[in-house]
Amino acid sequence: MLKTLRYTVVLVLFAVVSAACTEPLTAESTGPEIFTHSCARCHGAALQGRRPAPQLAGSDAPSVDLPKQYFLDTITQGNNRMPSFGSQLTNEQINRLADYIIEQQDR
Repeated sequence: MLKTLRYTVVLVLFAVVSAACTEPLTAESTGPEIFTHSCARCHGAALQGRRPAPQLAGSDAPSVDLPKQYFLDTITQGNNRMPSFGSQLTNEQINRLADYIIEQQDR
């Protein structure tokens, strides 16, 4: 019972902190900020992937060999289950987000 209560408290605190840390995006938002705001819920905070969203970080990520244009198009237009972010993010934000993802793939 005590373990369950502790687990519940930790989950609630995590949810509160996560919600508080999600600031609205601005024109100056960085790639990591944009990722946290728009992508981490599905792809994981560390870009580790969560079903069905694929892993994006590391040299073993499925998209590691794909060109930047793939990321720009996918973020803008969506792909399969991934929604389009073209109407929610500016072209500059999409570019910073794509650069951040590529940097995390250890290319």
